[in-house]
Amino acid sequence: MLVLMPVLLAACAGGPLATVEADAAAKKFVAPSDNTANLYIYRNESFGGAINMNVFIDNQRVATTGPKTYIMKNLPAGAHKVEGVAAEGTSILNIDLLPNTIKFVWQEVKMGIFGARNKLQEVSAEEGMKGVQESKLLLHDK
Repeated sequence: MLVLMPVLLAACAGGPLATVEADAAAKKFVAPSDNTANLYIYRNESFGGAINMNVFIDNQRVATTGPKTYIMKNLPAGAHKVEGVAAEGTSILNIDLLPNTIKFVWQEVKMGIFGARNKLQEVSAEEGMKGVQESKLLLHDK
């Protein structure tokens, strides 16, 4: 049983984590200067810890979140569709990113009738930075 414990714990953690160095760099919250924007999507709660949720941006899968994880994605300025897919449905957030800015989205986990739900919400920079600091950076799809 002790041999299986790391495997079981890893299965609950979402997708693969980035390096400690990449996590530290992302937590400096440096706005881009090339007319793009940085979007942080985070899950800083332990609630729903056994539940992994896929995140899509503009219909492209980005990563699978787990408890205490986040995604940082550099995107072109403009309108984007963010989707969080859970057992009981999909949360969709349309967000407009201005050039050379940073925005934060909280992926809140909620209990549904038969499984987990999620709700994507844009939050303030102060709240977003706090949530990201409590979480670890995920590797994301290109």
